[in-house]
Amino acid sequence: MKELSLKPSVFSFSIDLSQSKLDGFNPILLSELSLRVADALQAPATSDSFRLRVGDALFGYDLLCTFFGGNVDVRKTAERLTLTFKNGRVQADIPFIFDRVARFLQAFAAGHQQTVTVTGFCHGKTASDEDQTAFLDQFAVTKDVIGPGVTGRVTVRDWAKPIKVTAEASLILPQGIFVFWETTYTNPEQIKTMADDHFKKVAYAIPPSFIAAAAVFGLKVEF
Repeated sequence: MKELSLKPSVFSFSIDLSQSKLDGFNPILLSELSLRVADALQAPATSDSFRLRVGDALFGYDLLCTFFGGNVDVRKTAERLTLTFKNGRVQADIPFIFDRVARFLQAFAAGHQQTVTVTGFCHGKTASDEDQTAFLDQFAVTKDVIGPGVTGRVTVRDWAKPIKVTAEASLILPQGIFVFWETTYTNPEQIKTMADDHFKKVAYAIPPSFIAAAAVFGLKVEF
């Protein structure tokens, strides 16, 4: 298998919490949630940080909390709560992101056997068109495939659940590779016995686990 080293030019991560039951519209509780979100993310907040759209008076609402110049947002609907970090570009962004992922999980995902969906993606530029083509062409199953890539679910040592990996040509970066990851995490049954730093360990296991998953396909991502 051909190998390729990839330094991301831009990357993003999302944490999605599904609700066990629909949360009805309650402006007082949503206001309190907004403040809890800002506190968990250690984010300076103003009135412009929060936007609420209401479609009906029961479940049709959408609360968007935006921080750090639009690079971090949290969206709350009746069905889910989603944290997204956008426009990561340098290694120093990794601790900024995952310190806050840990605090977010501690604040909102500490329920019994709560399941979390974790996704991430990056765009990285290869050294040349030839390097990009040589790496991707190994996944072309027939000569009729003109835009080859790879998708597969893999297991890695430090993450309990399978991780889905997709790698293909970037649509926004010349000579680039787009990589997408998706996996889940579920709290242990004995949640009350978890160590105080449990969620920090979970959060900081995400980047190396994604890196290890991509490496199965010969892609060496270097956050």
